[in-house]
Formats: sequence, structure tokens, C-alpha cells
Amino acid sequence: MKDKKEQQPQKPLGLLRQEFTEKIVKSINESELPLLVVEYILRDIMQELNNTLRQQDVAEMNQYKQQVAKTSEKSQAINEAINEVKHFENLDKTDK
Repeated sequence: MKDKKEQQPQKPLGLLRQEFTEKIVKSINESELPLLVVEYILRDIMQELNNTLRQQDVAEMNQYKQQVAKTSEKSQAINEAINEVKHFENLDKTDK
């Protein structure tokens, strides 16, 4: 039996954005808060989002750097192994 999420097609990003915006506007309208208060609330939310995005960017960059370092270490180890094999092949040739 398949999961229901697998059977339903994904909504396009534009549609998700539109629905999200409509929900926010509806919540603002239903809140009955003065627009000045809503503006301050939205500014706080935007500041939190920006901070979270910056943290995410830093975390992703650190993860990328770690992956590059690991790949570099593996490449270096492979190159060293190849050089050792070549060295032993050269020794075999000189012994013969």
C-alpha cells in the first residue's frame, strides 16, 4: 500500500506561494491589529528569517568545505598509493 503523499502530485511553487500569501493576508485582516503593529511584527519575523538563512548558509558552506577536504584527502591517498605501485613496478624492472 502506497503512502498518500506519493500518490498526490506536488503543487507548483507559485501556487504554494500564492496560498501562503493569502493565508498571511487573511490572518492579518482577522487579527484586527493596527497596521503599524502588523508592520513591526512582520519586521521581527523577517529579521528572524534572515538570521536563520545566514546560519543555514554558514552551515552549508562548512559542510561543503568538509566534503571538499575529505575528497582531497582521498585523492591524495589514492595518488600516494599509485606512486607506491609505480615505485615497486620500477624496482621489479630494475631487478630483472
